[in-house]
Amino acid sequence: MRLPNNIKLLEKNSIFSPQIATSQVRPNIEDIVVGFKDVLGGVENVDATLQEWRILPLQQWKKTKTADEFWGEVLSYKNACGDAAFFNLTKLATAILSLPFSNAAVERAFCMMNIVKNKLRNRMLTKTADHIMRVRSALQDRGGCTKFEPSTTMLTLFNSENVYQIGDEENVNQVLAIFNED
Repeated sequence: MRLPNNIKLLEKNSIFSPQIATSQVRPNIEDIVVGFKDVLGGVENVDATLQEWRILPLQQWKKTKTADEFWGEVLSYKNACGDAAFFNLTKLATAILSLPFSNAAVERAFCMMNIVKNKLRNRMLTKTADHIMRVRSALQDRGGCTKFEPSTTMLTLFNSENVYQIGDEENVNQVLAIFNED
């Protein structure tokens, strides 16, 4: 199993949920702040971030249902001078909450690319491989090709004039947009 060395820090990301962050009884985040001091711009911002964490529950927050809404509201909160009162803390929270904890999706994409672009088809253009992967992914999301129901817009565009055009990027983007419609 491939786990990063700092997995203990990464496991503490739930601390930045709105429910815990606004609670009067909250865990200490000093080890997290020190571990992510580079995100904050260096050691000089560690104390400021810890102070922001201490005063965070003193403010009344309206958007506490989801983390992205909550931290967006916290970032937009200004102090009396008009400065972002919780700038360092929101920088830390958004950095931690946006970390990819699993690379499974990336590994699936590379696996799909290896299937699509194999030794027999190694001269395939990147653009072609991209389009094939998009179609495969969209079909998987919709339950496979046997359950796929093309829309009327797709059927009207499926003609020799559109199918066999070469180099028309706008047409390709239009077809992809129609394919992504739900």
